[in-house]
Amino acid sequence: MNQHEPIIKRVKLLLGLNSLITAGLIVLLLLSFVRQDISDNESSLTLIENVTYPQNYDEPASSVGDDSTMMDGLSPPPTSSNDIEATVLGRIALVIDDLGYSSSSVTVLGLMDLPIPLTVGIIPGLAATSAIAEIAEERGHEILVHVPMEAVGEREDTEPVVLSGSMGLTEFQEFMSVVEQVPHAIGLSNHQGSAATQDTELMRNLALWCSHRGWIILDSITHPGSVLYQQAIDQGVQAFKRDLFLDHHPESDSLRARLGDAERLAINRDRPVIIIGHPRATTLSVLQEEIPRLMEQGIEFVRLRDTLPAKIPMAVRGER
Repeated sequence: MNQHEPIIKRVKLLLGLNSLITAGLIVLLLLSFVRQDISDNESSLTLIENVTYPQNYDEPASSVGDDSTMMDGLSPPPTSSNDIEATVLGRIALVIDDLGYSSSSVTVLGLMDLPIPLTVGIIPGLAATSAIAEIAEERGHEILVHVPMEAVGEREDTEPVVLSGSMGLTEFQEFMSVVEQVPHAIGLSNHQGSAATQDTELMRNLALWCSHRGWIILDSITHPGSVLYQQAIDQGVQAFKRDLFLDHHPESDSLRARLGDAERLAINRDRPVIIIGHPRATTLSVLQEEIPRLMEQGIEFVRLRDTLPAKIPMAVRGER
């Protein structure tokens, strides 16, 4: 037996033990790393669970803009179909005529403050003509000159100027110079005029005058024999016709019925329903009540010019 064999066996044994110890240390070291990773991941998960995202979150708020105050006071996103803007099912152009007598009455100002775009017909040459035109313009409403015209039969005219078929050329030009003084006007309509609107030559001259200025024409149709609309079309003028009178009968129930008629008509055709009202307290009251309902039902309120083709220019007052 070699005298060194016991020593060699001891060395091998020690080496084996050292290997086991080393392996054990390596395992312990790896386990410590794994535990640390698990701990870190659990912490991260806890942080993520505590984050609250807004509904329908799409992108960071920083993309909205540089001003952080833009986010203050914002309403929460819609959570039901009732909060989503209704689909437009029909359109109504609401015209308020016979303005110009007052710019400070509660009724007139209430109409100007309705939460919809209006077309307003302002009578020329009255005490408040310019003032109410400025108020209407400031509120974004559309302005037509509501031209007083001769009616059938004898009657006392309350307006300073009335368009008549008996006018000569000079009188006509003087009359139209008053019409043209209404600020911000983009067109005209007829006030009364059951006689004048049946006069083909007079309506042709009126349409030509509007054509030279790029004005639109609204035929109020105060008589079934009116030729104003047709003469406007013949002279290349963008023209409209009244569909309904809102307050011919001024009782509240009648007004609501007429608005219901306008709603049904608007839903069943592809162009706006043109309905004409006047500055009366009951008219204002019913409109304040019914407009929100109509909008919820899918009715959009528009001005006449909002329905014009893009190629139709809007002329500046006085443009030749």
